[in-house]
Amino acid sequence: MAKIHNGGVLTFLIFFELEGLGKVPGLFGDEAFNFYNSWSLAHFGVDSNLLHNPIYSISAGGQSIFYEWLAVPFMKLFGMNLAAYRFPMAFLTVLSVIFLVFVLYKSKVSPKIITGITVSFSTAEWLLIYGHWAMDCNIIVPMFIFMIGFAILSFTKNKIYGYVTIILIDLMSYCYVGIWISLPFLFVGILWFFCKYGMFNKKDIYYSVFISVLLLIPVFCYILVQFMGVKPFKFLWFTVVSLSQTRNGSLISFNGNIINSVISNLASGIGQLITGDDSWIYTSIPGYALIYFLMFLLAIYGTGRVIREKKNAIVKFLYIVSISLLPLVLFVQANFTHWSVVLITLYVWAGIGLGKVFEATGKKMLKSIILIMIFLVSVNFAHYFFESYTDAEINANQIPSYIIDFNSSKNFVRELDNLHVKTYYGFPLYNSDRPSNNIEFLECIKHQSPYKINELEKRYQSSIPSQIMSGSAAYIIPENQVNNYGYLKSLSKKTLKVNNQVYIVFYKN
Repeated sequence: MAKIHNGGVLTFLIFFELEGLGKVPGLFGDEAFNFYNSWSLAHFGVDSNLLHNPIYSISAGGQSIFYEWLAVPFMKLFGMNLAAYRFPMAFLTVLSVIFLVFVLYKSKVSPKIITGITVSFSTAEWLLIYGHWAMDCNIIVPMFIFMIGFAILSFTKNKIYGYVTIILIDLMSYCYVGIWISLPFLFVGILWFFCKYGMFNKKDIYYSVFISVLLLIPVFCYILVQFMGVKPFKFLWFTVVSLSQTRNGSLISFNGNIINSVISNLASGIGQLITGDDSWIYTSIPGYALIYFLMFLLAIYGTGRVIREKKNAIVKFLYIVSISLLPLVLFVQANFTHWSVVLITLYVWAGIGLGKVFEATGKKMLKSIILIMIFLVSVNFAHYFFESYTDAEINANQIPSYIIDFNSSKNFVRELDNLHVKTYYGFPLYNSDRPSNNIEFLECIKHQSPYKINELEKRYQSSIPSQIMSGSAAYIIPENQVNNYGYLKSLSKKTLKVNNQVYIVFYKN
C-alpha cells in the first residue's frame, strides 16, 4: 500500500513539473537573462556580454552560470524555446526526488517514513514552483537533493557515492552564491562524518580535498578578481571578470546591533516557513498557510522523535547537514530563494515527522484522511497555478515590468513588426528596474545576435518623443494615457493588448 501511495504522489509531481513549462509561470527578468545567455552560448559561443565561458555571468548584476550551460544542449536542439529551456530544471527536480525515494528504499528505511518524505516533497508548493521555472539559482534545489541522496547511499560503504557527494558540494558553488556561506561547513562536516563512520579513510580525505581544489580553481580565480583587485584575465577556456557590484545584498545588515539583526531575520524566516509566504509572489503563493504550518510542526515533531535514535546514520547525517546550514540561517536574509536549501532540509524533517505520525497511529483510516487532505490542497493549488498564477504575477508587478507573459509578448511584437516601421517608441517590454542592459525580454523574443543587441535598443525605444518624428515610426501608448498625446491623433492607429495592459499604437509608415 505504501508503494501505491508513493507512486500516486510522485505521479502528481511529474505531471505538475512537466505540464505547461512554456506558459506558466511568466518569464521573469533574471530568468530571461539566463535564457538568452544559454541560447547565445549554444549558437555563438558567447553570452550577451560577449564573454566566452564566464565563470560568473555579469548579467543582471551577477548570475551563476551552472544552469546556463546545463540548458545549452536544449537551446542547440530546440532554439529559443522557453519550455525547452525550463525542461532540465523540471526534469532534474523530479529525478532528484525520485532518486531520494529510491535511496531510502535501498537503505531499508521504514516504509511509512518513506511515504512521509515522498508526500512532503511531492506536494510542497514552494518546490513545485521552484522546479517549474529556471532562474539561475533554482538549480541549487535538485543539486542539494541529489547530494543528500548520494550521501545516504555512501552508508553502504561504497566510496564512489561519497566522492560523488563531495563533487556535488563543489558544483553547488557554481549554482548559487547565496549558499557559499554554508558550503565550507557542509564540506568539512560531511568529510568528518564519512571519516568517523568508516566511509572514508585519511587517504580519501586527501583525495577529496585535491578534487575539490581542482574543481574550485575557477571560483578562486573569480574571488581574486572580484575581491582581491586582480585585473580580469583568461584562465584556460574561462573568462574571469568582476561584477559591477558584489553580491552581498542577500546578507543581513552588519551595521549597528548584529544580534538584533540576526534575531529579526530569524523571526522573519520562521514566520515565512509557517505561513508559506515570503512576500514575493515569484516564489510563494499566499493562501496555503495551513499546509505550511502543518509541515513546520511535523518538522519539529520529526526532529524531536528521532533525536534518541543514536545508531541511525541517516539521522546523524541530517543533523550534520542542518547544523552546517546555521550560518546561512543566521546571516542570509530570509526568503524562499535565499533559504531554498533550508526548506529542503526542513521538508526532509517534516517527512520524517509525517512518517512517525503514521507509525504512531497505526490506523489506516487516519493515514488516509491526512493524505486525502494534503492531496486536495495540492490539487487546488495546481488548479490555481495553471489557471491564474501568471496573471497574478503580472498584476502584482512587485518589480516594475520585470515579468511578462512570454507567448502573449511574442504575439505583441509580431503585430508591431507587421506595421513595417523603422522605430518603435514607448516599447513596453523594458524592465524599469535597471537603467541599462534591460532588453532581455526583447532579446529572447527576437533571437538577436549578441553582437547586434544595440540595434534592438535603437529600433525599440522605451521613451516617447514630445512630437511626431520624421520617418516611419510607431508610438505605443497605454490606453489610459492617450489623452496626454493629442499630437498623435492624426496618425493611423490600432489596439493591442499584452501583459493585461491595453495599448493604442499610433503609426506612420
